Amino acid sequence: LCIVGPVAGGGLNLRSFVYPLRFYWMEPRDIVILGDLSVVTEAEWEQINNLPNITLVQGSPCSLSNLNAVRLSQCAACIILGELVSTDGDDQCLQDKNTLFCAMTIRSLLRKSSRLVDVTTELHYEQNAHHFSSAESHTLDFKLPLRFQESFARGIVFSNTLLYSSISSIYFSSAILDFFRVLFFGPAVEELESAAALHYGLRRGDSSKTPYAGVKVTLTSMNEPPFRSLFHKSSKRTLRYKDVFARAITCWRTLCLGLYRLDQRGFRFVFTNPPRNIQVRPDDQVCELNSTLEGLAQIRCAWVE
Repeated sequence: LCIVGPVAGGGLNLRSFVYPLRFYWMEPRDIVILGDLSVVTEAEWEQINNLPNITLVQGSPCSLSNLNAVRLSQCAACIILGELVSTDGDDQCLQDKNTLFCAMTIRSLLRKSSRLVDVTTELHYEQNAHHFSSAESHTLDFKLPLRFQESFARGIVFSNTLLYSSISSIYFSSAILDFFRVLFFGPAVEELESAAALHYGLRRGDSSKTPYAGVKVTLTSMNEPPFRSLFHKSSKRTLRYKDVFARAITCWRTLCLGLYRLDQRGFRFVFTNPPRNIQVRPDDQVCELNSTLEGLAQIRCAWVE
């Protein structure tokens, strides 16, 4: 966590940041907070000082020596908190000047490392988000609204306003839509939708009361069994998604929902119901629905044939 400068409101609310990273049973990773530690109040520190592997480091996140001292290139993720908005001057682009300088310094450091580190930056002026787009979309993103820009959709940047932060979170959490529904229509949104459906002649379907055990959605690499065997059988021809789908549904009782792919630039792609002739790579991951249902094995993929 990089703190560029004084923050708005006089507090960081570190409890909301640290607690979600310490709630599960897995081995906790180190959390390093780098910046001006005067912004960390004693009351905030008392709330998190009993949690393991939390380190406070006094220094500037804009300094390469400090970034190397905390071994930033070896971390899993980095969060950059913007400084307090200055009211001096009329140029809104300069509101994030120190934040942008810190982000560019970290980017230059990570460019020399082969490790992929997810960097998320807080911006006060949303139009500065185009600085974080790739070279291919930089020219286009400069002309687009914030919600259509690549960096915003990938979660690389977030705004300190509730509206923009919530819109960005829609890409990663469907619960935000429920939040907007309750915010606009109140807690009785389900009753309103039911009344509207009856008014237009729509009727809710009968829900199944039969419990199913062992149903879960997993992400499995093509280099792991059982998908690894497909590359040995199709070594002389290109492996297509239709081959993976048909083999999974008929032999392993697994329903493939899509592909997860990471390209050389670090971009993540999720293909939901991809074309049947799309080529499957060894480094792809398959989003699959595992079940013990007898009926799942009887599904026929006629579209594949």
